[in-house]
Amino acid sequence: MSLKAVGNKILVEQYPVDDTSRGGVFIPEQFRPETWWCKVISIGGKVKPGLVAVGETIYIKAHHGMILERDGRTFRLVEEADVIGTLAPSAETQPR
Repeated sequence: MSLKAVGNKILVEQYPVDDTSRGGVFIPEQFRPETWWCKVISIGGKVKPGLVAVGETIYIKAHHGMILERDGRTFRLVEEADVIGTLAPSAETQPR
């Protein structure tokens, strides 16, 4: 059985958030980014066409959406209004 988004929802899997800076300094929770990079897993039928595509990397507001756990992986079900931006296909790499 697989998870699927419905309505105006987008199912995403969040990329890991670093808890240390590039220099190795620990970053407390309250100072970490307010937005997250995620991979789109599924799109509901009422999401605006062309907004996002399955497999695309998007930028969403932190702590938004419903958390779902399945097969040891953590997903979020967010609304299309929570999407801040997308990574251009030519730059499609996992963000740092």
